[in-house]
Amino acid sequence: TPDTEGGLRRRASFAAMATLLRQLAGSTFLGPLPAPEGARLYRFETAGGGETVVGWSTAGTVAARLPRPAVRVVGRSGDELDLETGDEAEVGPSPRYFELGPATGQSKSQG
Repeated sequence: TPDTEGGLRRRASFAAMATLLRQLAGSTFLGPLPAPEGARLYRFETAGGGETVVGWSTAGTVAARLPRPAVRVVGRSGDELDLETGDEAEVGPSPRYFELGPATGQSKSQG
């Protein structure tokens, strides 16, 4: 969209789509995970063999349980967010990408 000086400005939707592509490029969808009412959690196996859970909520900010603790959290616009301890994660109206730590004897199909 042109700005007042004739240049272009980036929209939030552009950053959100770029983040989605960076975080999930080459990933395989493994399926949905159990989540509190109004929340959505979707699990992916990344091209490098790791796992990422994408989560958001239509019910405000809620606590959701991940299959195991995250080692990195990325927000909708690609910003790295503070890590929470344990397997509980906060999800809200904007998608968050939770890069999970290595599995310790747990099958990927469990969760």
